[in-house]
Amino acid sequence: MQEENLFAKIIDILLKYTKSKGIEVFYLTLISFVMFRMIDLKYALLFSVLIGLSNLVPYFGPIIGGIPVCIYAVFQSIPMFLWTIVILIALQIIDGFILMPYITKKTVKINELTTIVLVFLGGSAFGIIGILLAVPVYLVGKVIYKHYIENDIQKWG
Repeated sequence: MQEENLFAKIIDILLKYTKSKGIEVFYLTLISFVMFRMIDLKYALLFSVLIGLSNLVPYFGPIIGGIPVCIYAVFQSIPMFLWTIVILIALQIIDGFILMPYITKKTVKINELTTIVLVFLGGSAFGIIGILLAVPVYLVGKVIYKHYIENDIQKWG
């Protein structure tokens, strides 16, 4: 019975984390769309969706998603290309230091700084796989730890 309860808690936290990533993609897509429209980049919606979805892969995803946008912008004009670069950098800063930590805090209840540190440490230790798995592995570990601590307290209490 206790293992079923633990399994349900793990599934719940992973679903919440997945939800947080979906929310992050939505807001990043929305913000990039507004910024691309401000500079009058054609196909802003298409490029915004590309930026939002590519952001599911931390660090490299936004670069991969930004390449087609930059290539298109350079053919529009050099100023458009430069503004596009500025927007992509701004989006990375907004996502990495505001959106992702805040949304993760609200959905899975971990501190923003913890999220940033986990992603940094995961990336430093295990590269892109570490970046992708740092927060979910931490969350599962936290659920398992809390589950067994609560059960030990109940046994002794």
